Amino acid sequence: MTKKTNAQFHFLTNVIGKMNIPFTISAAVFEERPALQERFQQQCQKIAADLDQVNAVFSPFKPDSLVSRYADGEREVMLDSTDFQEVFLMADQANQVTEGFFDPFFKGQYDPTGIVKGWAIEKIFNQRLRPLLTDSLVAGVALNGGGDIQAAVANDSELTWMTGIEDPRQPGYLIGKYPLTNAALATSGVNKRGEHIKRVAIDGRAH
Repeated sequence: MTKKTNAQFHFLTNVIGKMNIPFTISAAVFEERPALQERFQQQCQKIAADLDQVNAVFSPFKPDSLVSRYADGEREVMLDSTDFQEVFLMADQANQVTEGFFDPFFKGQYDPTGIVKGWAIEKIFNQRLRPLLTDSLVAGVALNGGGDIQAAVANDSELTWMTGIEDPRQPGYLIGKYPLTNAALATSGVNKRGEHIKRVAIDGRAH
């Protein structure tokens, strides 16, 4: 099979809004066939349901979510969800590895939001999108949720997912571009989400 460049692929894309964030689901294909398009849309529907479930468990804004109930002192809710247990351990490890720069108790009560989105995107991507690469017509898949990106490509394609990094001081302008094949990328900024990033002084400058 002759390898193709990005311009020669067809792109299937679906954007769904969940948790006040746009999630962009993409697949690059060699040919647009109805059966493949239908399978892609079915996976998009499953991803939407997966994100609803993540929100039901981890939303700090829902009083009946497991995170809210745990923050209110119901420690036994940890036994109700293996996902909650997995994220709880990840948050604790992140707190230790970063020496407290990631802190699930940064608001005074338990809130692992800072790690949930990346965890959910990776899990959903591997479960719902990566299997599409077994189809010989699929060159690559990607999932972007508010700047957290998972991407993968088939072995027989030269597809690259080109990712732009927006200048936080000039929205709409890019300060960098990164080609992704089988990789992940996480970005964040204060211009859209407010002040939520801890900074450390290095050589007298904040980073």
